[in-house]
Formats: sequence, C-alpha cells, structure tokens
Amino acid sequence: RAAANHHANLIASLLNDPQAGYYNGDDKLEQRVKTSDIAVLVNNFNEANAIKKALSDRGLKSVYLSDRESVFAQRVAKDLLALVSACAEPRDPSLIRSALATQLLGLPLAELEHIHSHEREWEERVEQFLSYHDQWQRQGVLAMLHSLLHDHQVPAKLLEDRIHGERQLSDVLHIAELLQQQSLVLDGIPALVNHFAEQVNERHGFGSNSRTQSDEQQLRLESDDELIKIITIHKSKGLQYPLVFMPFVAYTQAEAYRIKPPAVYHDENGELQVLWSKDDDNKQRLSNEILAEDLRKMYVAVTR
Repeated sequence: RAAANHHANLIASLLNDPQAGYYNGDDKLEQRVKTSDIAVLVNNFNEANAIKKALSDRGLKSVYLSDRESVFAQRVAKDLLALVSACAEPRDPSLIRSALATQLLGLPLAELEHIHSHEREWEERVEQFLSYHDQWQRQGVLAMLHSLLHDHQVPAKLLEDRIHGERQLSDVLHIAELLQQQSLVLDGIPALVNHFAEQVNERHGFGSNSRTQSDEQQLRLESDDELIKIITIHKSKGLQYPLVFMPFVAYTQAEAYRIKPPAVYHDENGELQVLWSKDDDNKQRLSNEILAEDLRKMYVAVTR
C-alpha cells in the first residue's frame, strides 16, 4: 500500500505540474504530460488493484490491461471445459463422448470408434469418469484434474509439440489452478462448471449477445486510450510508453508462496516435467527457474 500511495502521489504531482512535459530544442514546452503518456507496470492483479485504488483516491482514472484470464480464450480451455463437464455429470453419455473426442486427450479416431461400438469398453470409460466425479467430491477439482491428465498422459502428449506444447501445458495447469481457487468461493460442482462455461463462452464469442459484447469492448478500448495504463510486465513485452512507473518491482514473495503446483520445470536434460506437489524433491529446480524468469521480467520492465 505504501508503494502504491507513493507512486500515485508522484504521478499526481507530475500531471499537476505545469512545467512537466515535452520540450523542443529551444527549451520551450511543446506539450504537457497527460494521463495517456503514463504506464504503471505490475506483476499481478493484486498489485494492479492497489495502484488503481491509490490513483482513484487522487481523482486519477486508470485501466488495467489484464491478461489474467486470457487463458480462457485458448483452445485448451474449450477442451478442459468438455472434460470437466463430463466429470461433473458422468451419467450423461453425450458429455463423455464430447470429452473423449477432445484434442487434449488425443485419442485416435479408430480408438474412439472402438469405444463407442463395444459396450464393455464404453462402460469402462463411464466408470472412469464416475471415479473422477467421486475424487472431485472428496479431494477437489485440482486433484481430480491431476488424475485425469496423468491417466491420459496429457502432459507428455502436449510436449510432443515442441513449438506450442509448453504454452498449451502451462495454459492447462493455469486453468486447473484457477478452477481450484474459484471452487473455494462457489457452492458445489454445478456452480463451478457454470462459471467455467461462462468464462470460456464469453471469450469464444458464444451466445446471442456476443456481437453486442464485442462492440462494447471496442468502444471501451477506444475510451481507455486516454487513461493511465496499468499493465502486467509480461503483457508489456514489445511495447513502449513515454513514462513508465514500477511501484512493486523490488517486491517478492517467500519461496513457499511462489511455488504453486501444478507447475512445469526443466530437468537436468532440459526436458519439461510437471511438479505436482511442494514435497517434490525437484522443487529447487522450479525455484531457480522462477528466479530466472523474474530477472527476465525485470529486463522487460526497465526497457519499456
């Protein structure tokens, strides 16, 4: 809070200073500093919320250009929704068929045909989804997704794609973590599935009012141009701003809070692996990669 208030005061003073601006070669003020010149770089939603409130308290409007939920716009989100829906209602044959047909599971067409045409194979799949449903009720959605992904070797299949696989696996794990967080504030499995479906459908343009939402979003983007930009360091990569503030760049969390399984890391051979538990002996490798990523983000931030 102190860092947010300090930087909000700096920004307010700058905007209120009649001498703060851009000068020509004759030292004449050509244009004063304006809100649209300013970007505030943050690491996450909590930091964005803190600086946004501090700016608002001083009468300054800002917009958070968030990439926090953009993961729901990825293809893997639709596949995960199909899988989660089947696990929520394993007695619905149509949901299980949709889940088995997802690219995320990657079942060959011949295997899918075999499952659908042989009653015993089909019943085994139904029992499998029933067990996922039971695990979800007992241990939560994250533990259930861990089992499902492991049983179908999803991480290994995704990483066969050396171009897009790592990003897709990160997206899958990120969504799993977000669902676990949301499950703590929603009442029951149906509520979580509905919430997940809303997130995915909104970002993939489903629904009768998708055109209206798109138009409203475009108008909002145009009006946001004149506001102070609050943006994550990650999303700011490749962009440039006249004035950049980094209130929280020196802040870091203790290692215990930074390691949040499931997460990906590289083993001694450079191959991607998944850390499923904080008790895993390889958590130091993940910690080292988190530190390296922080240093890369610092470089991105100071070159904006």
